[in-house]
Amino acid sequence: MTKPKRMWLTIFWDEHRTSMSNYDIMEMEIEEMSDNYKYEGQLELLSYYPVEIIRQWLWDVYAREPYEVIVDSIEW
Repeated sequence: MTKPKRMWLTIFWDEHRTSMSNYDIMEMEIEEMSDNYKYEGQLELLSYYPVEIIRQWLWDVYAREPYEVIVDSIEW
């Protein structure tokens, strides 16, 4: 299965978009996300991880729930 090498995200922490972060997920973190959440989807067809999995991973890493996550770019 082809997995992304890097993903760039914009994270909004509140509904008013006053708290924002830019984050890039590296290959090692992508592997960890796949292992932790048992995602085995066809990444080459979807071209990204489902945002709910990314959102859950961010919540677990930061102990803070993101309001919205946008996948800006993906490097294969």
